[in-house]
Amino acid sequence: MLDLIVRPEGHARQLQRALASVGKGILIAIVLDAVIQYITFKTIRPGAAILVGIVLAAILNSLARRLANRIATARMQRVAAGQRSQPEPGR
Repeated sequence: MLDLIVRPEGHARQLQRALASVGKGILIAIVLDAVIQYITFKTIRPGAAILVGIVLAAILNSLARRLANRIATARMQRVAAGQRSQPEPGR
């Protein structure tokens, strides 16, 4: 999703990939927001449900990817450091 802001070239393709990666999350967030609106206000505002769903799904997806990338990077660095400290066989 961040590529849409940072890299302006190829917006259509980037938007399609971004929506594919967060599509189910957006749908779930929209439905949950509509349910909460109905329980709270006894009415559903579809525009608000769609907006809140998209924003929440995009933020949560971005945070989850960032966390996963940090964990993967830390593990790769630990593995690389472990490989350097091990003596080569036969020496």
